Amino acid sequence: MPHRISQLLGLYLQDIIPFRFMIDPLLARHGFLFADNNGPWSTERLTKVLTRETSKRLGFRMTVQEYRHVAIAIDWEFIRGSSAEADEGDYKNRLGIGTACEGG
Repeated sequence: MPHRISQLLGLYLQDIIPFRFMIDPLLARHGFLFADNNGPWSTERLTKVLTRETSKRLGFRMTVQEYRHVAIAIDWEFIRGSSAEADEGDYKNRLGIGTACEGG
């Protein structure tokens, strides 16, 4: 297993799963972060909960699409570090984003 993947898996097992069960210890242990006893949530349900909770607790509304961008940014900053810089250009090109300063 690549080193970065093993680090990510270790963090997930060490921090995320215990946190999830701390929030709701009666929840089924199926390994999904956003799920209930019936399995993983639909995108519609996740969006509804995410927008409601981020609006209430963080002061801004975040959708699933925005969450995915935040998760990628966290990956670049804290998981991959500087090795993500080369990937960032590719990602921005695929999304069609950029600024005038970047020539995108």
